[in-house]
Amino acid sequence: MTNIVTSVTYSDSYVRGRMRTWKVELKRRCDLFERNYERRQEVLLPVIAGFVRKRSVGQQRAFKKLRQLLGPGAYLEGVRFHPIPIAVFSMLRPRDSITIDAPVDTGLMQDCVTMNYILAGELPEDRTSLTKVGVAEGYWTLEIPDHAIGRCIHRTGELPDKIIYECHHNILKLNPGLVMDGENHFNNDARFNVRAGPGGFVCTFRVGEEVSRKEYMARVRADTWIPEEDGGHQGLLVGHGEPGHRLVDNWLVPAPMRRLYREGAGIKLEVHTSMPELKL
Repeated sequence: MTNIVTSVTYSDSYVRGRMRTWKVELKRRCDLFERNYERRQEVLLPVIAGFVRKRSVGQQRAFKKLRQLLGPGAYLEGVRFHPIPIAVFSMLRPRDSITIDAPVDTGLMQDCVTMNYILAGELPEDRTSLTKVGVAEGYWTLEIPDHAIGRCIHRTGELPDKIIYECHHNILKLNPGLVMDGENHFNNDARFNVRAGPGGFVCTFRVGEEVSRKEYMARVRADTWIPEEDGGHQGLLVGHGEPGHRLVDNWLVPAPMRRLYREGAGIKLEVHTSMPELKL
């Protein structure tokens, strides 16, 4: 069945123009990364091998070269040089809807921008105790549909990069209990507001099957953006979870480092490689 993607049209031509220009720039940054990622065997992996196997000055030089190859769109979230070298980057990527074949009136089929991860270093191999030198890229935390992006630009007058990143980092630092009904149980329709700029994104925490990996995926969808005064009684959440008790430590660990699967009426989580300390 062919996907039907709904476009969001704004009466304000200024907002339309700024969002279009912003997405073009995001795509340019992603294309720079994609060219090297597609040739990773000869371009990225030799440099990552140096980052993993060398020490001291040699390791630092390899890591600096890696950052150059990933391009300006890759934001360094955190790096661990030993004992298991791994670096975590994030990247804003424009794309079509994540949801497949939802009814148009739900608004879930909009084009969007996602917050993706890039992992480089020692990665779990086939989810065993073995590791391999590798690089991986994929969906990480946020799905921001065009409607929410337009609202953010319209109400703030700003391009949304910094605002989205503030939301991303607040979500990573949230205690899972703030977005879950109970242990391993989720309500995909329960909304919560997350601080982002002079207001916040109205979000839902969703766990569902990911067809490409044949397993389950956790993600946050930002349905819209609201100014602070519209938050009402719920307020705007800011992440204050303690290390080990944050979404970044469990449900929102990038996919290659964990496994989500159904067990009975709930979803089980296995984390195979811990995250390095992040710059949150």
